[in-house]
Amino acid sequence: IILNIYYLTYWSNNMKELEMEKDVKFLSLMGQTLDTILNDITQLVSLLEFDNTFNNAIDGLIEEDGNLSPSRFIYLNSVMENTFRTFLAKPYIRSVYFYHEHNDKIVFTTEGIKNLNEMVDNNWLESYRLNAEERNYWIEVRQVEYPGARIVETLTLFRKVPIYVTQPGQGVGVIVMNLETKYFDSLTSNIPDTQDKTVFIMDSASNVLYNSSGEALSNFLSADDLAELSEHGHMVKHTEADSYLVSYVEARHYDWKYISVYPTRKLTQRLDFIKQINIWILIVSFVVGILLAYRYTVKSYKPVRTLLEVIRYYNEGKDLSSFKLTKDDEYGYITLHIIRSFIEKNEMQQSLIENTLLQRETELFALQAQINPHFLYNTLETINWEAIDRLGKDNAVS
Repeated sequence: IILNIYYLTYWSNNMKELEMEKDVKFLSLMGQTLDTILNDITQLVSLLEFDNTFNNAIDGLIEEDGNLSPSRFIYLNSVMENTFRTFLAKPYIRSVYFYHEHNDKIVFTTEGIKNLNEMVDNNWLESYRLNAEERNYWIEVRQVEYPGARIVETLTLFRKVPIYVTQPGQGVGVIVMNLETKYFDSLTSNIPDTQDKTVFIMDSASNVLYNSSGEALSNFLSADDLAELSEHGHMVKHTEADSYLVSYVEARHYDWKYISVYPTRKLTQRLDFIKQINIWILIVSFVVGILLAYRYTVKSYKPVRTLLEVIRYYNEGKDLSSFKLTKDDEYGYITLHIIRSFIEKNEMQQSLIENTLLQRETELFALQAQINPHFLYNTLETINWEAIDRLGKDNAVS
C-alpha cells in the first residue's frame, strides 16, 4: 500500500512536470512557425522598400488631372499581383492589402487594385488611422462582415511602411495581412491532448489574439499569474473550479506570447487505470490476508486447544497417554515436552507415594512385631539377664 501510494504520488507530480515540459516544447515550435508568418510581412515590406521604380509609380499613379495613369496602373497591378501571388500560396493568409496615403482612394489587394469605397472589408482603415502615429507594428482581432450577414473573425497584422516617405508631406502607407484563424487551429492540433487544452496567443500588451476554446483568459489567469509565468515559464494554477497546468513561451523574434492551460484532472485520468489496478490489488490482498489469517488462526487454535486440554487433563488427573503428538511445529514440540514433563512428574509422584507406603508398611510391621508374645518373652528374658548381670543376683525383675 505504501509503495502504491508513493508510486501514484511520484508519477502524478512527475507527469505534471513532463506535461508542462512537453507543452513548452510544442508551444516553442508553434512560436517558431508563427515567427515565420510574421517574417512574411517583413519580407513584403523589404521587397517594396528598395524598389525606386515602384515608389515612383505609387507617387505618379494619380495624374494632375485626377485620373489614373494607365501605364503606372498596369505596372503596379503586375508588380502587386506577382508579389501577392507568393503569399496567397501560403495556407495561413486570407488576404493582403497595401494602402498608401498619397493615393488614399486606392488599395492594392490580393484580388487586384480596388477603390477603397467599394471594399467590403474596410474597417481596418480606422485602426490604421488610430495607431499610425504611435506604432509601426500591431495586431488585432477583427470581425469582418461579408454579404449575406456572414461575419468572419480575422486576425489582422498591420505593418506601417514609413519607408515610402521620401519627401515631407508625402505620407505613409500600411500593409495589412489577414490570417486564417483555422490555420492556428491546425497548429494547436499538433499539441498532445489538444482537445482538453486551451491555447492562448497574445501580443506584447497581453491582448488575446487567438483562443482555441472560446473561454476567457481571466477564467484561468490573473495579471500576477502572467507576471509569474514570464519569470518561471510554467506553474500549477489552483482555482475554485479546478487546478490547471499552465505552460508559457515567449516568441524569440516578436512580442507574441503562447500559453497552454491543461486541467490537472484530465492528466490524472491517465492514472485511473493504475488506480483501478491498485484498488483491485488492495481488495485481493485484503481478501487473501483474511483467508491467510483465518487459516493461520485455525491452524494455531487446534494445537493451543490441545495444550489447554493437556493441562486440564493433568489437573483432573486423567491419563495423558491418549494424546498423540508430533514435533512438526512449535506447538506440537511444546505440547509434547509438557506432556512428558507431566508424565515424569506423575511417575515421580507415584514413586514417592509408593516409597511412603512402603515406609509405613515397614513401620507397621515393626509395631506388629513388637506386640508378638514370643517377641515379648524374649524381650523380658533379655531384661532379666541384663539385671542379673548387673546386680549379680536374683532381683525383683526376676
